[in-house]
Amino acid sequence: QLIQIQQPLQISNSITSSIVLSNEIELKQFSLYSKGMNSLTNGEFNEALDLFNEALEFDYNNPDLYISRGITYEKIYRWNDAINDYIKANNIYKSSHFNQDDPICISNIANAKTGLNLWNEALIDYNKAIQLKSNYLAPQIGRAFTFYQLDRKEEAYNFFKLL
Repeated sequence: QLIQIQQPLQISNSITSSIVLSNEIELKQFSLYSKGMNSLTNGEFNEALDLFNEALEFDYNNPDLYISRGITYEKIYRWNDAINDYIKANNIYKSSHFNQDDPICISNIANAKTGLNLWNEALIDYNKAIQLKSNYLAPQIGRAFTFYQLDRKEEAYNFFKLL
């Protein structure tokens, strides 16, 4: 939605133009993001990557784009690329949220590490995500699964019972 300024008192045309242009860019980025999410949902991972990459050209400080692209990378087994995108997203969140890690980013980092069979590192990240947001279910499931993979089956079973 474009901002319409009916009587721009003491606002030059260039400022008015930049306001409209900014919103056009946001609309384009949102459109690319939405199309990327549709492609991701439909299993069109290369198309999703192209769309997320194009959207990032408009705003490379949008953590949701990095998270979505990271998820797409995971779908095509590009674990390190996924981790890098989740770290970028987390750093953006940290810069705007009082230097605090984002539990979704940390949990997603752990998920990607399981793809690399880095089970102990993933466990550390799952625990960190749970510490950040105790009622967040995804890292709790990931932690139980990781315990199972580490042959700590009793701990895995106990955590699954709690869920």
